[in-house]
Amino acid sequence: MGRRHTETLPGVEPGARLQHDAGMASILRRPGPPPAAPTWRWWEASGVFAAGYLAGDLLRARLAPDRDLGIVLVEGTWTLFLLAWLRGFHRGWTRSVGWPARPWPEAREAAVFGAILYGVIALAVALPLSRILGAAGPGAGGGRTAEESPAEVAAVLASALLVAPAAEELFFRGLLYRALRARWGAVPAWVVSALAFGLVHLSREDPTGSVVPVTVAVCLGLGLALLYERRGNLVAPLAAHEAFNAIGVLVLLTRT
Repeated sequence: MGRRHTETLPGVEPGARLQHDAGMASILRRPGPPPAAPTWRWWEASGVFAAGYLAGDLLRARLAPDRDLGIVLVEGTWTLFLLAWLRGFHRGWTRSVGWPARPWPEAREAAVFGAILYGVIALAVALPLSRILGAAGPGAGGGRTAEESPAEVAAVLASALLVAPAAEELFFRGLLYRALRARWGAVPAWVVSALAFGLVHLSREDPTGSVVPVTVAVCLGLGLALLYERRGNLVAPLAAHEAFNAIGVLVLLTRT
């Protein structure tokens, strides 16, 4: 996978050096010690998530007829529920999900992984499956048009680039994956957390039309859980998720 070497990066203080492998091996190495054991159980986190999801769904039905604004509301609500629960009952949760001492270099490498993952999933999964089912390809936007209002465009960007990555990585990788891994090991946690991540992308209005996005989400969940396992901190899957979504939004905008 390439030879191991060291180099001094611009902006790093003299004497500070970063050791890395070339290519993907560098991205998938663990940069530091593994995170502390989680103090919560998977069913506790899932219960709080479900309560937050239902509360957000009720708010969406009353306050947000627009789809993307509704997603922001639902995901923002479950995130607030989870953060309040963690603050009240699991004060050391940041040590258990993992947080690097230097988040920006971590985010930079993980964003590369997210971009690569987008290409792999788009070419190997989404496009073939879309052609088989006659569905919209990745980034097609589900019928979006250029006539969307600025507020609707802002909701799309907020959902894809800010709220969704933060909310989904906090629960599916940071809380669910960590708790499942502590209870049953890495492989069951990898599979179950990815399936749960896919399920949350199922559209109740059009379940048959959700085959492609759900499959893409499951594949994305597998990739992000692998990255999280290898890097040992939540910044990595968060940055990769944001990069993945950013490319998807860019594709969406170029097709409208």
